[in-house]
Amino acid sequence: MSKGFKIILDSKDTITINNIVFNKTCDAWPEQYDVYKGRKQVAYVRLRMGRLTVRVPNVSGKVVYYKNFEKEDPVKGYFNNQEERIQELTKIANILNKKE
Repeated sequence: MSKGFKIILDSKDTITINNIVFNKTCDAWPEQYDVYKGRKQVAYVRLRMGRLTVRVPNVSGKVVYYKNFEKEDPVKGYFNNQEERIQELTKIANILNKKE
C-alpha cells in the first residue's frame, strides 16, 4: 500500500477509497455504484453479465475502464468477495483521481 492510501468501509453500501466515494445502488445483477468526489458525481460503476464498466461522469457518460470477466463467469453480476471488490474499486479510484 502506498503512502496516503486510504480505504474506509463506511457502511455495507458505501466505500471510500482515496477520497472517492462509491455508493452502492444495487447489490447484484448488476452490482452498481454512483461514484462521488466531494458532492460531485464523477462516475458510474456497473458489473453485469461478466462485464465491469466505469462511465464518467454518470450512467450516460464515456467508458473510461472496462474489465471482462466472461471467461471465468459469463453471468457475473457481483464481486465474489470483499477482497475482489476492494481490488477493483481501488483500480477505479486511482483512474478517477488521475482524471483531475
